[in-house]
Amino acid sequence: MTDTTRDSPQNSNSGPWVRRLPSKHKCCCLWPEELVFYGPASASVTASEINDNVSTPMSTNRHLYSPIWPLLLPQLEQHYRKAHRNGIKKPKRYRHESTMGMDAKFLRNQRFAKKHNLKPKQQLKRAAARRARTAERAAQAPPAVK
Repeated sequence: MTDTTRDSPQNSNSGPWVRRLPSKHKCCCLWPEELVFYGPASASVTASEINDNVSTPMSTNRHLYSPIWPLLLPQLEQHYRKAHRNGIKKPKRYRHESTMGMDAKFLRNQRFAKKHNLKPKQQLKRAAARRARTAERAAQAPPAVK
């Protein structure tokens, strides 16, 4: 048995391998302190101790140092632009709103209230009659003593 079989778990000499240590947080992120590189080129060394000359696979190393939010920022800005492309519209007002689920007692009272409402011409006639009555009473009343 040679040293290469002991060093490499896949029994191949292709390059350094990466293993993830148990994480303190329950996230899928790979932080440099949690990675252990091992293989024929290097013994068990953490990522902070590795020199620049040790090359790691791009798939394991690409997202370590770039946070995701700058990538999502342009998408968020596009959403704001899309929201105003058709304008901000008020909700439609229908002529007769639905009375489904409304209080039955209130609806009955509302029907009677609407039935006894006056039309504008009738309101003007009533107001004129009321003014005439008050003027007539004021004329018939005896003058106030000072």
